[in-house]
Amino acid sequence: MNVFLFLKGELRQSKGVFFGLTVLLALALAVAVSVIQTERMVKSSTIRAAEQFDILVGARGSRSALLLGTVYLRDEMLSLVPMQVLDNLSPKTSDINWAAPLAFGDRAGKAALVGTTRVFVDQAGKRALAKGRNFEKPYEAVAGSNAGVSLNDEFRPSHGMSAALGHEHNESFKIVGILPETGTPWDRAVLVPIEALWTMHGQNPASRHDARGDHAHEEIEAWLKSDLSKLPGASALVVKPTNMAGAYRIRQHLLKTSEAAPDNSIINLMAVFTGEALIELFAVFSAAASALKAFAASSVATSLAAALLTGFVLAKLREKDLRLLRTMGAPRRFILTSVWMSIESAILLACLGALILGTVLSAAAGMAITNQTGISMMPTVGLDEIVLLAVVTAAGAVFAVIPACVVGKSRLV
Repeated sequence: MNVFLFLKGELRQSKGVFFGLTVLLALALAVAVSVIQTERMVKSSTIRAAEQFDILVGARGSRSALLLGTVYLRDEMLSLVPMQVLDNLSPKTSDINWAAPLAFGDRAGKAALVGTTRVFVDQAGKRALAKGRNFEKPYEAVAGSNAGVSLNDEFRPSHGMSAALGHEHNESFKIVGILPETGTPWDRAVLVPIEALWTMHGQNPASRHDARGDHAHEEIEAWLKSDLSKLPGASALVVKPTNMAGAYRIRQHLLKTSEAAPDNSIINLMAVFTGEALIELFAVFSAAASALKAFAASSVATSLAAALLTGFVLAKLREKDLRLLRTMGAPRRFILTSVWMSIESAILLACLGALILGTVLSAAAGMAITNQTGISMMPTVGLDEIVLLAVVTAAGAVFAVIPACVVGKSRLV
């Protein structure tokens, strides 16, 4: 007798129970697959977002706050770093490829407004703009690819998310360049000269006049000389070292360094490797991830047990047909094989459906996270979930022998 033809008939006769079992197991497995994919997706995406920030320099405090505020543009309270630190980053100038200040606090519509220098915009000539050019004048700006502005647009910065939530500045900036898409929160940022940012707050001693007035040329010339020492400070500094040895020298040097702020207070410094700070950040969320994995594992185990019990249910539902087959001369091993294949078929279909559904759930989670953070996220199928589904399939194949043997030896057949 052909066991596959029998199995086809069985599935048609008991399709409600069979597909109900398949859907139940697929949903449980999809949760596990989604948890695995989402965790991997978040880690890889956040690491990619931090790639252009090798070393972060800030006032001594929380390393995580410095990372979140600088790399991911979250609203964090960061003490100002005196601008003199830029000239004293390392005992060896050859350790530094480039360094730039970053100042946060204002908004350009819904986009974060960041005061910085030209070297950060083009990464010291290593990054070409998608459109336009780098800023060359105090009231010019370069926008991220998803900042909500276009080339040649003009805007007035404001405090808060919009002018309605805070006062709008009088100064007007013009977008002269658009950065290439990076898949990071910086796609939603607008970069302006840090001097202009402090000027519109009335705290740039080098310029007491409107840059669009009679002294505009003098201010531009002073700005092009990159003399930033008289500015109040920066929220953070980003440093690109020339090599690993230089990176460690920079960190060790800054850990021993203090600088006087404009108000004569002493600022202790810290230098943070973004990779190390990310490890700390991931450790904070590892407990939540472990709890989700435990929940997913328990769901899979429960659903797998239900799959095995279904073998008994199917046998009971098909009692008359099984007896008829035995009367017609079908051996017990035929019955055993049929029940085993019914259960294993449900498990195989559930694993395939779980891989598809789990990836869809991860993609939906990625879209939600991207919308909130600006970090581009896309799930991928990896070895971890393939191993999980293979283990479930193998475990199902082993344990399905139990109901198959019980049914094969029962009085039903």
